[in-house]
Amino acid sequence: MNSRRAVCLAAALWWAGTAASAQTVVGVGQGGTGASTPAAARSRLGAAAEVHTHSLTDLQGVTGKSGSGSVLMTFGGGGMESNTCAMFDNQGNLVSAGVPCAAQPGTTFTQSFTSATSVVMNHGMGTKHVVMACYDNSDQMVGVHAARVPTEDQAVVEFTEPQSGRCVVQGAGGMEITGAVASVFGRQGMVTAASGDYSFAQIAGVAGLGQGGTNQASWTAGRCVQVSADGARLESADDACGAGTGESSVAANSGAGAQVLKVGTNVTARTLLAGANMTVTQTEDTITIASAGALGDIHLGAGLIGQGTEADPFRVNPALVPMFVSESATLNGWGTIGGQSCAVRTYAFAGALSNDSVIVRRPANIPASLTVSAFVDLIGEMTIQICNPTAAGIEVADGYQFGATIVRSF
Repeated sequence: MNSRRAVCLAAALWWAGTAASAQTVVGVGQGGTGASTPAAARSRLGAAAEVHTHSLTDLQGVTGKSGSGSVLMTFGGGGMESNTCAMFDNQGNLVSAGVPCAAQPGTTFTQSFTSATSVVMNHGMGTKHVVMACYDNSDQMVGVHAARVPTEDQAVVEFTEPQSGRCVVQGAGGMEITGAVASVFGRQGMVTAASGDYSFAQIAGVAGLGQGGTNQASWTAGRCVQVSADGARLESADDACGAGTGESSVAANSGAGAQVLKVGTNVTARTLLAGANMTVTQTEDTITIASAGALGDIHLGAGLIGQGTEADPFRVNPALVPMFVSESATLNGWGTIGGQSCAVRTYAFAGALSNDSVIVRRPANIPASLTVSAFVDLIGEMTIQICNPTAAGIEVADGYQFGATIVRSF
C-alpha cells in the first residue's frame, strides 16, 4: 500500500513540474512580445491603436488653423519675394505672384488736369508695369505725344498743346496671358506696327472734327455742306450749292463786295450788277470788276492814312491803331507747383485775340528753374502759365507782377 502511494505521489510531482516548465507566451528573449493579447502586444511594442486621431498641438510649431475647411493648404514653391502677392497655381498650391498686390489687373489711378502740356501721376502702385490713357472734358481720348514711367510709383504723359481732362493709370502686373496671338497680319514673333495694318473699313465710329473728320455719318445728295449751328460737325444744307439765300449777284462797293459765281455751277440766268462806284465787264470766261471813279471817291477810315500811290501807299495810322499792346497784373494763389507740372492764371487784356503773338514779361525774382509763358486762350483775356520741369515741387509766392505784350503787323 505504501509502495502504491509512493508511486502516485512521484507521478503527481512529475506532472506538476512539467506543467510549470511549459511556456504559453513567447517572451521578448525568444523573439516574441511577451504579451498574450493583440492590444497588450501593441502596447508593449509602443505601437499606436488601430484607429486614432491627433490634434494640431501634436505637430511641432502648429498651434491652430484658419477657416473651416478640412484641407491644409501648402506653399507650392517658386520665388518667395517680400511684398509680393500670393496666388493659386493650376495644381491648387499657393505660390508667389512675383509682383506687388497693388499692381494686379483692375487697380486704377485717376488724375484730373487743366490746360496742361505735361501731367505727372504719383499712382503709388509699386511697379513700372502700367498702362495709361487720357481723355478730355468731353470724354474723347486725347492723343499723347510722349509717355514714360520714371519710377515704380510715378507715370508721366506729355501733350503737344495744352489739354484739360483726366488721365487713368491701370496696373498691368500679375497678368496671366493665355491663348497668345500667334501672328498679326501674317507677321510672327515680336510684332510691331506697320503701314497698312488697318484700313478705314476696319475702323468703327465716326471721325470728329478734332481728328480731321466731319463728325457726320450720313449725307443728303445734291445739297451743299455747311457747319452745324453748334459748330460740332459738318452737315447737309437745306439747298444745293449756289441756290441758297447766301448767294449774291450784286457787285456793291460796301460790305464784302461782289461774289463771283464759278463757271459750271448749277446757277443760271444770273449776272453781276455794277454798284455806285463799280463797273462790271463780263465775257464768256472772265468777269472784271473795276472802280468807276477816281481815287477821290474812295473814303478811308480814321485808322488808315496815305493816298494809295507808290510814293504814299495806304497804311495803318500808328497814332490810332497801336502796333504793340501791353497789360500787366499781379497774380496770386500759385501755391506749390509739383514736379514736371504746370499751373495757369488769367487776367483781363482788352482787345486780345486768339491769334495774337504774345511776348511774356517774366518777374525778376521768380525761381530761376521755373518757365513762364503767355498766350491768348479767350478773347479779351491773357493766360500766364508757369511750368516746373524739375522732379521736386517749387513754391511760388504771391505778389509777383506778370506782364504780356501783344505784337501786331498790318
